[in-house]
Amino acid sequence: VDEGCRRVHCQRLLIQGPGSQYFEVQPPGDDDDPAIVPVDSEAAWTRVGEAMAQAWENVEKRAHKTIQEGERNEVNPWVERTQWLPYLVGMERADLMACIEEPVAEPDPRNDVEPEPVEAAIWKAMDGLTLTINQ
Repeated sequence: VDEGCRRVHCQRLLIQGPGSQYFEVQPPGDDDDPAIVPVDSEAAWTRVGEAMAQAWENVEKRAHKTIQEGERNEVNPWVERTQWLPYLVGMERADLMACIEEPVAEPDPRNDVEPEPVEAAIWKAMDGLTLTINQ
């Protein structure tokens, strides 16, 4: 049971209506010493501001790395037309880009990559289509 679940600290901002759901809050970390509490309000607000800036930076990093479900006007028209968005949600952009590699059209004695002429022709056609769509 301990492996399948963990203790989560939650909070609810509104009692009812939109935005009344619970959300996870971060418990104090090991690096934050709860015994050290700033006495003057300026130091306390400075500490809160630094913590908020760090948390916001983490959120922005995660948002840029992970594909998220977007509004209809945020999605690339091609992705919307093919209805790929539900399958892409949650995938890391770097991992997805690592899967894309241009196929080799003709054999090259310098490397051991097997030529894929059909895949290379499809790649070239899709490249031309992409250039046309984005103009």
